[in-house]
Amino acid sequence: MAVQDYLSVAVWLEYVQFAIGLMGEEGGIERVRSVFEKALTSCGLHVTQGVSIWEAYREFEMAIYMGLMAQAIGADAAVQDRDSANRQKEKVKSLFKRQLRVPLYDMNGTFEEYKEFVAECNEPVDKNIEHQYKKAFDQLNQRKDFEAALMTSDPPHLEEYRSYLAFEKKHGDPARVQCLFERAIQENCLAGDLWLQYLEYLDSDLKIANIVLAVYERAVRNCPWTVAIWQRYMVALERTEAEDSKVQDVFNRALNSGLTQAADYVATWLIYIDYLRRRISWDGEDEADRRLRTDAVRNAFAKAHEQLTEFFGDKADPSAQVVKYWAFFEAFYCKRMDEARKLWNEKIMQLGHGREASFWLEFYQFERVFGDENHCRKVLLKGVHTASDFPEMIVEELKNFERYYGTLESYDSSMEKCEAQMERVRERREKAAGKELQAAKKQGKPAAAKPGQQKPVAPKQKGAAAAPSAQNQKRLTAVLQQHTQSVEKANQRKAPAGRMEEQENGSGASAAAPGPDEASMVDSEGFKVPGFCAPKKAPKRAANDTEQDDGEGADKRRAWEPEVKKPRVDEAVRNQQTVFVSNLAFSTDEEQVKAAFHRASISGLVEVRLVGKRGNRSRGYGYVEFDNEASAMQALSIDRTMVEGRPMFVSVCRPDGEREKVFHFSTELEKSKLFISNLPFTITKEALNTIFEPYGPLKDVRMVTYRNGKPKGLAYVEYATEEAAQQAILKCNGLLIGDREIAVAISNPPKRKEPGFRKDDDETPEMRMYLGASVEELGPRGRGRSQVQLLPRSLSVKATPALAAGQTAQPAKMSNDDFRKMLLK
Repeated sequence: MAVQDYLSVAVWLEYVQFAIGLMGEEGGIERVRSVFEKALTSCGLHVTQGVSIWEAYREFEMAIYMGLMAQAIGADAAVQDRDSANRQKEKVKSLFKRQLRVPLYDMNGTFEEYKEFVAECNEPVDKNIEHQYKKAFDQLNQRKDFEAALMTSDPPHLEEYRSYLAFEKKHGDPARVQCLFERAIQENCLAGDLWLQYLEYLDSDLKIANIVLAVYERAVRNCPWTVAIWQRYMVALERTEAEDSKVQDVFNRALNSGLTQAADYVATWLIYIDYLRRRISWDGEDEADRRLRTDAVRNAFAKAHEQLTEFFGDKADPSAQVVKYWAFFEAFYCKRMDEARKLWNEKIMQLGHGREASFWLEFYQFERVFGDENHCRKVLLKGVHTASDFPEMIVEELKNFERYYGTLESYDSSMEKCEAQMERVRERREKAAGKELQAAKKQGKPAAAKPGQQKPVAPKQKGAAAAPSAQNQKRLTAVLQQHTQSVEKANQRKAPAGRMEEQENGSGASAAAPGPDEASMVDSEGFKVPGFCAPKKAPKRAANDTEQDDGEGADKRRAWEPEVKKPRVDEAVRNQQTVFVSNLAFSTDEEQVKAAFHRASISGLVEVRLVGKRGNRSRGYGYVEFDNEASAMQALSIDRTMVEGRPMFVSVCRPDGEREKVFHFSTELEKSKLFISNLPFTITKEALNTIFEPYGPLKDVRMVTYRNGKPKGLAYVEYATEEAAQQAILKCNGLLIGDREIAVAISNPPKRKEPGFRKDDDETPEMRMYLGASVEELGPRGRGRSQVQLLPRSLSVKATPALAAGQTAQPAKMSNDDFRKMLLK
């Protein structure tokens, strides 16, 4: 029924009107009263609209009272008619009394009607009713601010309802809290967290089975993607001692409800297994029945593990909750320790967790609780040899175990094995660190040490020289200093006069290249000292490097030294203060780019450099430099601002060696972001704001365009909450805008291919032949060899593809003309 789905005063009034139309049937008046009472239970406490139900009920009873009074006034009226009229009068007075105890809008008018009614009946005003009216009126004044906030705010009023609910819960009237929850749900039916709050309140405070289960059924119908509702629903069914078939039905519906995360399926399975386990009575139950229920639990564990692995792979249950629970069930309840160990070894350690020390320590604790000392020692020793992340933790735990339980022989044996294994671990780590250091040197970056690891040390090689002594080290240092001074003097002799002062102050360019004799030197004892050769080519100067030249030095400036007036800034700092702009029109100049940043109120702009600018045209990209890093970060916010009809891309400036293609937007599932397709090409961002803003606060609206700025008919709309996004899908999917029916869905883009991926990387030659391509012999660097035909075309014969074993050549297809020629021979 409609009245059972959502709270609606208008629907209840329609239902009452329908019941009044059938009042002439037998028992019609009592049926109408029953409908009115249900309406009052549902929405009689609605502060702003509940008065409509009360007034309709009073008018109905007043009409009956006036009819009975007309029959009782006559001289020939029977005593029975007067008694009926008096009973009806008491019903009307009872309705007044009940209504005046409830804080409702326009209750002062209701009190005035009550006084008029009792005056017509020649009765005084009941002091108790007047006292209850004043008390309810005070309660109404306390709620007027909350009701005013609901009236003045934009739908769906979720935050206003939360504040209102907190107030009602504090005053502890369950019926009023339930009515307010129903009002909030009516406007926020897709808000999963609101349904959860409502259900939690019903479970803890109301505890009426038929009401609670009915609300759960409505909740899973409105928010099937909220796994916590399904979990609470199964627990509520168990709490109310529902039949097994009902719990099984709800569990199957939960699995088929379209849950998106593996963790949701894990949680659902665990709740259901909890229910199956609690059904087993380990003391008073029949042995056969207990065996059946135990097998049902085992089957559930096996099916859960199989299903999770099938659909989500090894990462379905990263902490192995299901299998750990299964092993605990076998060891604690069924006393089958061998089966529990088998589960740990085959379904946890051998399926991806054997290299993690934390799992071995958990296995060890499991053995300490349910196993014996020998198996504890075996688990720890196996963990030391298998774990690759932190085997030191297992070694430490093994030491403690031997201290508490072991003998001297077992301690010595265990420590010998641990030391041998840790030596192998150290060798592997040193090799890995060496490779990482070499790779970092090739890229020109310092190798970053991982947390908790020492600095990488190059592995020792056999026959390598020992470290120099302190005396030799001092001698080597002195020679290096002497070499450095000689190089500096040579540079001073070669440098122009205008640069001598800079080199003396330490602000000049790098030293010139030493000669052949300076590149390698020999000290007094015959030790060869490597030289530090500077590049012979003059270094490229940054645009912001500055010289303090004056006099003749300025006239002797080299051609590669640009004349700039900015202070010298470190290159790394300068990159952080610069942004990269691209996708510009070739006709765009520096002033237009500056204007775009000035319109966004971004201060501190120092320079705009467009690359390859010739005349009035550029290459469409360049750099914008600021005087501080904060302004550069602020500049990223105007990414895709329109400049000359094209979206200007603004991104972080990276050195040439670190540049890579970066996708600026998330490619993962985002439940609060919507993807809208099939939009008219003429729609604007402001129009999308107008369409989607009524369903919740928006964080961002992004139109998808081609590089030239023309729209693709696609857009992304991001909300602040997932509930607002779900409501927008419900209301806007299939909406007709112009002559197009738009499609609205949760943003879940396909996975982007890794850089360097080629579609045919994993195709074998046989696969390419099957797809109709020829198998080419590749030359150097994977390119095809020259295909020059050295035979005249008139003598060449087309090669036919080789036939596989067992295949026969198929005759060539003949046309009608070929058949005609063949028959005329």
